[in-house]
Amino acid sequence: MQLWSTPLEQGADYDFSISNEELLELVKRQDQEALRLLFRRHERPIYSLLFRMLNNHEDAEEALGKAHITVNKNAVPFDTQSPFITSGIRIGTPAVTTRGFGTDDMKTVARWIDRAVRSVGDDGELGRIASEVHEICGKYPLYPGLE
Repeated sequence: MQLWSTPLEQGADYDFSISNEELLELVKRQDQEALRLLFRRHERPIYSLLFRMLNNHEDAEEALGKAHITVNKNAVPFDTQSPFITSGIRIGTPAVTTRGFGTDDMKTVARWIDRAVRSVGDDGELGRIASEVHEICGKYPLYPGLE
């Protein structure tokens, strides 16, 4: 499944003038640009591996839906599957950042995604995640003042 945009869509800047080891050292010193660059270099194989391990994209999408985390189906660039098999999902992070979610909130969202994908078939756990999603969304209403 896909949780990234293609390099062409994002105007990727794959700068290899600095090594991964050097980037890791910068990340340890809280360098956000180094983290962004390191992630951009390796996001496709990381997410591809994670979702290939799950082995059923529909299960992941269904689990995330039960956890009240909305995703959209997407084709994956250079995918080996038939074009008629949508093997990617896209998570709309602008939707939550526009609401006011901060860095710590986004880490929480990432943990929920991880928990949901690991909890395929466990409706109890997916329900607990959904409750947590509703709680945090209550802190960041879509239309403040119109609750």
